[in-house]
Amino acid sequence: MDKGESDRPKNRTQRSTHERGQGRIFPRPGSRFFWMQYNKDGRTYRESTRTTDERKAIKLLERRRAQIIEDTFVTPRTRRAKVDELMEDCLRDYRINQRKSLDDAEARWRLHLSPFFAYRRAIEITSDLLAKYVDQRQSEGVRNATVNRELALLKRAYSLAARATPPKVIRIPHFPHLTERNIRTGFVKTSNTIV
Repeated sequence: MDKGESDRPKNRTQRSTHERGQGRIFPRPGSRFFWMQYNKDGRTYRESTRTTDERKAIKLLERRRAQIIEDTFVTPRTRRAKVDELMEDCLRDYRINQRKSLDDAEARWRLHLSPFFAYRRAIEITSDLLAKYVDQRQSEGVRNATVNRELALLKRAYSLAARATPPKVIRIPHFPHLTERNIRTGFVKTSNTIV
């Protein structure tokens, strides 16, 4: 063994410490981060660990393996799905089923929901974020009934995404339902006269 060979650091990532089929971490050309590879249902997934620390990369791989075993695994594609993608599917469903409220749904999305939610990943939407949306809309003087209709549209998008094959979301956040005040203050009298 020559001196140059003995001084070369051993690359532990090339010598997998995991059993076959349990996944691996590896350096990827052109990336400063470690990448990981694992399998689920016969399909191979590769994703960046977003860390240069080998121990952290191994822990992330172990977390993915645990998610697969516990059936809480979310595919990388699902983690990247944006709210506007979910809404696009929802509006397509409205068109396919020829729902009369399609124009109304498109307007609610374009004018109010999209500016707040479109660029966000679907997995990031939480009850806290929904409460912030409600607070913003109420501060604009919008009635609770209107906010409820907007949130119902977004909830429909999540429901369709959860039923998609494969699912585009694994959980549906809790959507608040605001109290609506009945604005009618009187009764309409009708004549009981029979002619």
